[in-house]
Amino acid sequence: SACPGDRLQDGCGRANAAQGEANTAEDGGPPEIALAIADPQVWTFTEAQGDEDAASRRPNAIFDCGGGLFLSHAWDEPENWSKYFIGQSFQTAKQLQVSTALRRALPRNLARPRVWVDWACLPSAVSGGSPNIEGDHPFGNTSFGPYCMTVKALKDPGFLQSTTNREGSGYTMLHFPTDYAFTGTMQRRKFDEAGRPEKQTEPSQVDWQLPPGWYYVQSACVVAEGFVSEQAAQRMEAFTSRREQILRWCLRLELRDEMWVELKLGSLRGECLLLTEPLLALHDCMIAVAPWNYFDRLWPLCEWALFCARQGPDRIQLAVDAYIGPSLAEYHRAIRRLSVSKACCRDPRDRKLLLGLLERCFKCEASLVTVGYRKQYAEIGSAIQAQVMPEQQWEVDYSRVDRYVRATAIALFAREAAVAACWLRNAVGVDCDEDECGWGS
Repeated sequence: SACPGDRLQDGCGRANAAQGEANTAEDGGPPEIALAIADPQVWTFTEAQGDEDAASRRPNAIFDCGGGLFLSHAWDEPENWSKYFIGQSFQTAKQLQVSTALRRALPRNLARPRVWVDWACLPSAVSGGSPNIEGDHPFGNTSFGPYCMTVKALKDPGFLQSTTNREGSGYTMLHFPTDYAFTGTMQRRKFDEAGRPEKQTEPSQVDWQLPPGWYYVQSACVVAEGFVSEQAAQRMEAFTSRREQILRWCLRLELRDEMWVELKLGSLRGECLLLTEPLLALHDCMIAVAPWNYFDRLWPLCEWALFCARQGPDRIQLAVDAYIGPSLAEYHRAIRRLSVSKACCRDPRDRKLLLGLLERCFKCEASLVTVGYRKQYAEIGSAIQAQVMPEQQWEVDYSRVDRYVRATAIALFAREAAVAACWLRNAVGVDCDEDECGWGS
């Protein structure tokens, strides 16, 4: 990551607080209690559309993601669910698994009781405004603006209302529950060769509107306007994100309220997606609510691989007790068919992001592969000859990721089976298979 862990923790933690502050347990209890008593419908996938929609009301209840529990799961119901579980919905079973896994993880001292529920904890995608914003994604539109405004408007609590640590370093956060509109008149003035301002000014109307959402200030600079010449504006140091808060930058440069600045904003959601790997590394434990389609989805597969590589597989708490009994054969098939290249992803843009993370983390090699052949006709003298030319493209070999995930998954499932076998033998007096329900073989 380009920024230190404390700054990332500050940025991502407050990003998640956008949806988490209002989602704690009703009695003000810890987030794991809020998740344990939540309605099972929170595990039904819903595209987030704003701070008040169904997706944003999930009980995330997070402020500090560092050192907490990362809850990884697959949103979609696995195939043949009704075949093995006739009287229970997938969402209800998942809610029971989440509650059980949280209770089992805390006594193991794996982490402080803070829960981050995969990418659903991120703010909603930014869309709309004037000028229009589209493609809020690291592989879409990553920078919005420029937006010109006065220093006085910049300092207004209505604009920087969500910024808490205004004097230190880190991200300068902006949160707008509703549309934020700015209107002002900039006075353009010409200067002579000696740098003296002319008396006449040319008014220039400035109007722009930001849609609701979470942002951060990427960069800012002073605008040549009024009695500030273009040369003077260029001599003033530009603002850079994460090095300091923007209000401290204004104070350091002694910017007057009537001066104008130009801002470029970034989406907090896009920034958190780019920082997926360090965000995972900040957590002490991952709870994997893993039905048999868990490794068929690229997001949970990537979360598993990156977390194991950074923190170790011993920091994962499986939540599969209710699933694995009647559907054990489905899990064996899932491990055999595990493949990064064939894993599904809801957003095609996420696929490029996640495959890039796996490629860098596991140092996967790319090679030129022949995918087909085509005929190419060439004129040689008076004759036309056909030549067969190979069609080639670069492909990345993710086999080392497949082997790593498959090995760690078998080890963890075998461990869970061994623990369950010991409990059944001691508590109920039932002898189980010695090969940990087939995982040992």
